[in-house]
Amino acid sequence: MSAEGSAASAIVKALETELSCRFMIVPGLPMAFSNTGEPYIAFDQDGIIDGGFLGPQREKSPRGSAEQALIALTMHIAGYCAGKTGALYWRVMPEFEQETPKSGWTAYARLLVSDRPVIWATPTDYDRSFKEAE
Repeated sequence: MSAEGSAASAIVKALETELSCRFMIVPGLPMAFSNTGEPYIAFDQDGIIDGGFLGPQREKSPRGSAEQALIALTMHIAGYCAGKTGALYWRVMPEFEQETPKSGWTAYARLLVSDRPVIWATPTDYDRSFKEAE
């Protein structure tokens, strides 16, 4: 793994560790909606890109390194998580990419923090059947 990749991996691991101390971590369902029936929130290095105030039509502003992109992403996720309780549902763990060697780096994650009860079936049941309310 390159120095760029190992430093970026350390940032992702630190974020994962911090969030696992604050929330119960739950693998998310591989669909647009989380286990609670709520949509996931998508983030990039510029903030919320889906399910939030910035909207999906804006252009990305790449960063000079994977670390810079992931630090910006981490700050946006931390802001979103501040004051929330419940479980964290990861749909896409933080990841980073560089489209070409001359382009900047971008970062992406998709998650939801919610204290709503789980209503969707387990990830192995993709028919979106409902569990009985307790």
